Amino acid sequence: MLFRSTREQCKDFLLGDTMTPSSAANAQRKLVAVLSEAVRDKRIVENPAKGIKVPYSAKRAELVPVTYEQLCTIEQSLPPEWRLALWLCFGCGLRIGESLAVRADSVRNGTTLRVEEQVTNAHTGHSVIAPLKGRHLSDWRDVPCAAWLLDKINAHVAEFGTEGYLFPAFAVAHIPTQRWRRRFNVGCVKAGCPDLYMHNLRHRFSSTMLDAGEPIANVAKFLGHRDINLTVMLYGHLIKESTGRAVSAADKAFSEFKGDA
Repeated sequence: MLFRSTREQCKDFLLGDTMTPSSAANAQRKLVAVLSEAVRDKRIVENPAKGIKVPYSAKRAELVPVTYEQLCTIEQSLPPEWRLALWLCFGCGLRIGESLAVRADSVRNGTTLRVEEQVTNAHTGHSVIAPLKGRHLSDWRDVPCAAWLLDKINAHVAEFGTEGYLFPAFAVAHIPTQRWRRRFNVGCVKAGCPDLYMHNLRHRFSSTMLDAGEPIANVAKFLGHRDINLTVMLYGHLIKESTGRAVSAADKAFSEFKGDA
C-alpha cells in the first residue's frame, strides 16, 4: 500500500505530532530513499515525499560543568577495556556509538582520528556496525586528535592488544550500547554530576573548539553535522564576540578612505 501514498499522506506522516523533529527528519530521508526506488522500478510515476521540508528546531546547547577529577571518577565505573570510549567522546566530540566503532588504524598521521562507522542497536537488541548517522557506508570525517588522547589510545592498544576494533565487545560481540551508558550513568552519580549526559561531552568539545577561534564551519565538519545551520543553532551563542575584531579589520583595510569622510 506504500506505493499508493499521496503527498498529503506523506506530509501528515512526517509533519504530525507523533515523532520528534530528529526522528521525523530521519524518517523523511528513509521514505524518500524507498520511494525513489519505487520510481526507478516504475511502480510509481513520482516520489510524493521528495521535497517535503521537515522543520528541525534544535535547542541551543547548554554546557554542564564537569572537572577532570569527576571524569576520572566516571572512568573508574567503567570496565578497563571500555574506558577509552569516554575520552574519545570528550576529546574528539564523538557520539558514543562512533567511539565504540573506532579501530586501531583510525588514527591518521598522529594528528587526526578518522570516523567511519558507528555501533548502533538493532531491533534484535544487539549492537551492529552501521554507517555514520545520516551518511552512506563509504562516508567518513576526520577529527583533530590531541596528543594526550593519542597517548591514551596507544596505551589502550598496548594493554589490550587490539588490532581491529578498539572495543570488540560492542563492535564484534554485539553487546548493546545501553550497557556502556548504564555504567556511565552510575559513574556520574558517584562523581556528583547526575545531570551529565553523554552529549554534554560532545558539547564540551564543540565549545572548546569555538573558544579557541576555530571557524564554526570546521566544527560542523568535526561533529558530522550535515547542515551547518544545526551547528549554529546549537553552538552559535558560544562563539566569542567578534565585533571588535571586525571593526579593527575594517579600519585597517579601509584606512586610505579616512580622509574622504
